[in-house]
Amino acid sequence: MRLVRDLVARGLVKLVEQALKTQRLQVTLLIGETAYVEHAQPYGLEANPPADAQALVLFVGGDRAHGLAVAVSDRASRPKNLAPGEVCLYSKHGNQIVEKSDGSIEVIPAAGKKVHVVGDLDVTGNVTASGNVTDAAGSMAAIRLTYNSHTHISAAPGSSTAAPVPQM
Repeated sequence: MRLVRDLVARGLVKLVEQALKTQRLQVTLLIGETAYVEHAQPYGLEANPPADAQALVLFVGGDRAHGLAVAVSDRASRPKNLAPGEVCLYSKHGNQIVEKSDGSIEVIPAAGKKVHVVGDLDVTGNVTASGNVTDAAGSMAAIRLTYNSHTHISAAPGSSTAAPVPQM
């Protein structure tokens, strides 16, 4: 009966070790019980759970020396406004990527934060913008000014082409 009782435990994450081949968690389980367990995460998803996240730990054969955290969740940060069928990738900081029930995808940064894309961005299809659209130069107005006033070096020495027509 003890082996059956010891198969599953619920605990709180206290420490995360990221540098290993498999992430390892230090969890507190029963009163006074601390365990170091592997954290089995789905392929393609890696997360570093915050302290005091809840962990569901399985112990194969009831052996408390070899635990495996199969689910870790954080009640404080999980989104609570998803419609049926929606999926959300989220963090404790408030950032979310949501596949909506209509099939669209929303990237929602935390309040006061920006979405930062690293690398080249290749968009196929239409781009619709609302609000302010800016770039490293500062704004679309700056892009227009740069484009409208640019010239090219002409084949004739010391001369250049006129500004582009039509203007942007």
